[in-house]
Amino acid sequence: MKVTNAMEAFMKCKDHTFYMRVIGLMESEPESEEKDFKYPLFIKYLLMCREATKDVNIDNALTFSYAKLDKLTELENFLSGTNSTDSQKVGDRCFAAKKYEAAKRFYTAVKNNSKIASCLVYLKEFSEAISAAKKANTPKTWKEVCMACVAAQEYKLAKDAAMNIIVHPDELEGLIRHYESLGVTNEMIALLEAGVNLERAHIGIFTELAILYAKYRPEKLMEHCKTYMKKLNTTKLLRACQKFMLWK
Repeated sequence: MKVTNAMEAFMKCKDHTFYMRVIGLMESEPESEEKDFKYPLFIKYLLMCREATKDVNIDNALTFSYAKLDKLTELENFLSGTNSTDSQKVGDRCFAAKKYEAAKRFYTAVKNNSKIASCLVYLKEFSEAISAAKKANTPKTWKEVCMACVAAQEYKLAKDAAMNIIVHPDELEGLIRHYESLGVTNEMIALLEAGVNLERAHIGIFTELAILYAKYRPEKLMEHCKTYMKKLNTTKLLRACQKFMLWK
């Protein structure tokens, strides 16, 4: 029997008994336009079931259905009331389905600031993403937000994020490669020039800035080396310069 016919039949006789079977059939069906047409009926069916029994599976399926149909007002109203939704699980499902506005609401419910920042990046709400990243305060989140801001040419916001990344030596080279791949080396140089004044500035910042000078601003290299000679990895700098000169 088709799942739509089953839901209509169960609703007529107000029988919620087989809700797990119905939910399973809906969730196992591949996403398609045809399936999208089933969600309004599915919501009505789940609301009927919810009147008879309380179950996390019902609430998860119901809230995801609201998200699929972009019924964000209904979703917010539901989440603000008494419910048993596994917000992290449904948020992940919405994120995978590219329903970022809905996913953001689920992650907000569980205060998952890292995932909130990810949603905001996809929604191109970069200032808000910076705020969420501050709350999450992990290198991975800062890096995601920074790279998205650079790609969107939001360089000031990218710098705000990047200042929290460059203090981690293991993250620095990857960040530089990202800036270089987008052809925005001036912004990367400006970032490291500010970075040398950070309290947590490390040898990598001074060395990578020297390497960037060698590549793009050779007239500034000598002065930089004189000023920060004791803070440079001279072996790495010389190797980079030799490689650069050979490539050039």
